[in-house]
Amino acid sequence: MSKLYFLVPNADLAARIVAELKLNGVYEEDIGLVANDQVALDDLPEPDLIDRSDIKPALKQGAAVGGATGLAAGVLAAVVPGGFVVGGAALAGMVLAGGAFGAWASSLIGVSVPNREIKEFERSIDQGGVLLILNTTEIGRDEAKRLVIHHHPEVEFGGEEGAVISAAS
Repeated sequence: MSKLYFLVPNADLAARIVAELKLNGVYEEDIGLVANDQVALDDLPEPDLIDRSDIKPALKQGAAVGGATGLAAGVLAAVVPGGFVVGGAALAGMVLAGGAFGAWASSLIGVSVPNREIKEFERSIDQGGVLLILNTTEIGRDEAKRLVIHHHPEVEFGGEEGAVISAAS
């Protein structure tokens, strides 16, 4: 799944774009709008927990750190005098357990931290713009860009998940 970010100048245009996306087969669950408190989004779709929070990067980082810690603990247990013999399966189990624990622990933190990619658009959002987040599961990235940008040249493409265009903020 690819997540695309678009900066829309106002809520009225955002509502029209959402309607067009739905007519073209995009599910409402794949659309999320972020605006400041003074912009009324009425019944327009809000971003879900994954879009609003930093849970995905936190999961990845926690799994990596936890897995590395589990590997280090397993190797240390094998080389310390008086330690126990650690076979391949036990070592793999320690890596998996460490990764799972790290992912769980860091996701608890990540869920409470705002999405770092949305932060790139804070200035535009504060000035009254609307950030459209589009998960392209049902239509391709290029088709989504065509539907939004080519039909509405006043909308600015903000980038993709993992590659946000910081100049857009």
